[in-house]
Amino acid sequence: HLAAVRAQFYHMHNEALTRYYAEFGTYPQELSDLRDFVPEMIPVADYWGTPIGYSPTSLIASKNSTPGYSNYQLVSAGPDGVMGTADDIRMIDGVIVNASTDDDWFSSILKLKSTGTDR
Repeated sequence: HLAAVRAQFYHMHNEALTRYYAEFGTYPQELSDLRDFVPEMIPVADYWGTPIGYSPTSLIASKNSTPGYSNYQLVSAGPDGVMGTADDIRMIDGVIVNASTDDDWFSSILKLKSTGTDR
């Protein structure tokens, strides 16, 4: 079941998010924007019926147009159906990463780098 959700995320990355980015130069602000672009490829829920979380990150400032996003994150609450627990399945920019108990995954990476434990 975990593999099914990972495959679902890779499919969304390869077939929808990459196409959206190539077309618009940004990732969508909301998952519903992606569903409007390629509705047949975007599931509403994970294997367990829990809504898939999506958040764009790294805002790209623009002087003459709408700001865009250069990164994104997809999250499944996993088998327990609760977001923010150890069994969450998280994809950041096309890569499945281990779940973190930190609210901000990027901050947890910075903590590792500052303590030198990333080697």
